[in-house]
Amino acid sequence: METDVQDAVSAAGTAVLVGRTALLGNSVGAFESTALDDARKSVATAAADVLELEVPDSGSRELRDRVVPPVQEAARLIGDLQAGLADGDRRAAAAAVDGLTRAGEELAGVLR
Repeated sequence: METDVQDAVSAAGTAVLVGRTALLGNSVGAFESTALDDARKSVATAAADVLELEVPDSGSRELRDRVVPPVQEAARLIGDLQAGLADGDRRAAAAAVDGLTRAGEELAGVLR
C-alpha cells in the first residue's frame, strides 16, 4: 500500500506543478494534457490497487480507510483541473490545484 500512496502523492504533485505552470501561462497545451492524463491514470491505478488489497487486520483497514478518500479526491480533482484548463476556466483550475495540494499533503501525512 505504501508504494500506491507514494505514487498517488507523486501524481498529485505533478498535477499541481502542471496546473500552476499552466495558470502562469508557461506551458504548452499538449504537454499539459499528456502530463495530466498520466497523473490521472497513476492516481486511478493507485486507488484501484488500494481497494483491491486484502486487509488482514484492523490496522490495515484503518490505513486503507484513511488513504482511499484523498486518493479518490485527487483523481476527481485532476479531472477538474484538466477540464478547467481545457475550458479556459482559471478559477476552476486554480481551485483544483488548491484541492490537489491538500489531497497530496494528506496522503503524504499518511506516509509519515
